[in-house]
Amino acid sequence: MDWIKIKFKEYPTTFLFIILFVVVIIGLLGIDFLTVSDSDSFKENILVEAHGVLGDIFIFGIIISIYDTIRINSERKGDKENQKQLQIDRYNEELDDFRGWNESEAMYRNVGNIKRLIRLGEQNLNLCYCNLSEAILIKIELVGASLIEANLKDVKFTSVTFINCVFIGSNLENTLFSSLNMNNANLDMLGSNLYNCNFQQANLRGASFIGAKLSETRLLGADLSMLFVTDKNWIDGLEISSKKYVEDNYVLLDHNLYTSAIFSRNGDKLWSNTFFLVDKTDIEMYKFYNERVDPRATPF
Repeated sequence: MDWIKIKFKEYPTTFLFIILFVVVIIGLLGIDFLTVSDSDSFKENILVEAHGVLGDIFIFGIIISIYDTIRINSERKGDKENQKQLQIDRYNEELDDFRGWNESEAMYRNVGNIKRLIRLGEQNLNLCYCNLSEAILIKIELVGASLIEANLKDVKFTSVTFINCVFIGSNLENTLFSSLNMNNANLDMLGSNLYNCNFQQANLRGASFIGAKLSETRLLGADLSMLFVTDKNWIDGLEISSKKYVEDNYVLLDHNLYTSAIFSRNGDKLWSNTFFLVDKTDIEMYKFYNERVDPRATPF
């Protein structure tokens, strides 16, 4: 009975036609049980007309039921979209409420809201001034996220993909990036603090460390092809094993003298007074750059 009540509320028009159809059938069965003689043409005509009405109700009921189903499904879809947007607005409002709050509770709430927004398909998250200190983020994709002045100290990023993300002025002290994917991610870390950050095995191809503060930063095993840096001395900010790794595997090129494989970023011309790295093991790439102006590669 509960199921019937629920369905009746969902499809009232369809149920009314079903009830009317059943009533007409019962009426016809009652008339059919009457004895109809050859001279009783009036009752016979009633039976013929009643069967015709039954057929009309059946056909018309099917048409109305189809229309009713389409209308209700459309309304449900609209309700779901509205509900989804309300959820997105609520989670973004909570991020706004917790912005600048540096307690551990704020971190847990911010992480929860980020995960919910990503599940809802949201991009371009505004995480400026948000506290994510000591958070653990695993297997998520941040597209177009703004982390300006965000507190990312001691955060553990595992199998995280960053695309078009901005880290200007963010605190990345002791942050661990494991299996990180920043491949051509337009990742800018201008003014960010990368003290004791661990980028081991991370994909930093096409990322930018220009203006970032490096100290004891770890890059062992990372893909640094087309990584942009401020000057020749950037390597001094790496820990010892990472320095050796970079010296053994990469060549530093002056962007004033070479044109990188990445010509523009978000429509803007890339920095001219900067340097970028070329992987020594990529022979064709190395030859391409080495043959343009000789010598231009800066040894570490």
